[in-house]
Amino acid sequence: MDENLKALIEHERQTWNDIYQKQINDPQDGKFSSFWWEYYYLQMRSVVLGLLNSTNKK
Repeated sequence: MDENLKALIEHERQTWNDIYQKQINDPQDGKFSSFWWEYYYLQMRSVVLGLLNSTNKK
C-alpha cells in the first residue's frame, strides 16, 4: 500500500479516536459545532486532493 495512503488512513483513525474520546469525556463540549465539521471537511478535502495530485504526477 502506498505510504501516503497509509498515512491518510492513520490520520483518519487517530482523528476519529480523538473526536470520540472528547465526546465521551465531555458530551456538552461546544467544539462540535457546524463550524468544526466544516473545518474538518476542508482539511480532509485538502489532504485527499494532495494525495490524488501526487499520485497523478507519477
